Amino acid sequence: MENKEVVLEADLNEVLERFKQWRLAKSKREPIPGDLWDAAVSLTKRYSVNQVSRVLHVSYAKLRQRVGGKQSQVETPFMEIGLGQMVSPVRCVVEIEKADGSTLKICFTGEGAQEILGIGKAFCGNN
Repeated sequence: MENKEVVLEADLNEVLERFKQWRLAKSKREPIPGDLWDAAVSLTKRYSVNQVSRVLHVSYAKLRQRVGGKQSQVETPFMEIGLGQMVSPVRCVVEIEKADGSTLKICFTGEGAQEILGIGKAFCGNN
């Protein structure tokens, strides 16, 4: 079996080193300190939850839960698209992705496009 060397980005490596130091100094069954969780959560702005949890050797589910809690506090910006000038029926696809990773994909043709705005606002939580 090949020995593959993994090179980590500086920010990911710095947090990994902090986790290693904590693991060396901690007593058994001691929970991960809040500042280390915060550092792990901050990495999910650049890397996926899966990547961060695997590198740091933390629970994917617990990290995902913490990331979900942080992201729910951020208001998702909404961009309104003027659809009034559409002259002929055109097949369109609109895909909206929220900060928590959930996506909404809408395919439509010509008329009915006005309802898309309401659907998008409802999906993003902007009633």
